Amino acid sequence: MPFTVNEFQDLLEMLRAQPAWKEALRRELLGEEMLMLPALVRDLVRAVEAMNQRLGLVEQRLENVEQRAAGVALGADAVDESPMLLSA
Repeated sequence: MPFTVNEFQDLLEMLRAQPAWKEALRRELLGEEMLMLPALVRDLVRAVEAMNQRLGLVEQRLENVEQRAAGVALGADAVDESPMLLSA
């Protein structure tokens, strides 16, 4: 089916009317690497979300460790300040 394009708008109209042509042109212009980008970005978003969840768990665990360390430090200070009993 021959066709002519006199203006850029003609081309756009033809591509709107022929989705298969539009897809073929898109693949030709972008190439496979560019066409793979949306899937790669989706995978990256999922990976970052999973990493953020793990980071949240690590932060919670670190907070628990810090609280325990503070309790141990208070206990150590109390031992240091208490009088020593010597048995003879």
